Order: sequence, then C-alpha cells, then structure tokens
Amino acid sequence: MESLQEHNENFFKRYQPPPTEELCNVACPTCGVELWRDLTIILTSNPPQSRVRCKGCGYSGSIY
Repeated sequence: MESLQEHNENFFKRYQPPPTEELCNVACPTCGVELWRDLTIILTSNPPQSRVRCKGCGYSGSIY
C-alpha cells in the first residue's frame, strides 16, 4: 500500500487536464477556416451557446 504523499505524487505524474477547446466542424464566416469552441464557458441563453473563435483571422462569436 502506498502512502498518501506517494499517491499524490504518482497521480500528478499521470494527470492530464481536460481540454479547454475543440474544433466544432463549422467554417469561419470571414475566412472559411474551421472554428474552435471554448469548452470552459457556456452562455446561459435559451438554448445554451458556446463561444467560438477562428485561429486563422481572429473572428469570434457564439454557436448553439
């Protein structure tokens, strides 16, 4: 059996933080590059929306 300290050290060696963004399969309206969805914020509209941005031209907006 490992100690609490050993457990915590081993846990953080293999810990992978969750992703903060993902490609959303939607083209940028400005330049046509695929948009990235921000996974850290959900807008509380009805229906809920997410922020998106384009890494090609800097466009930002929201998506359902």
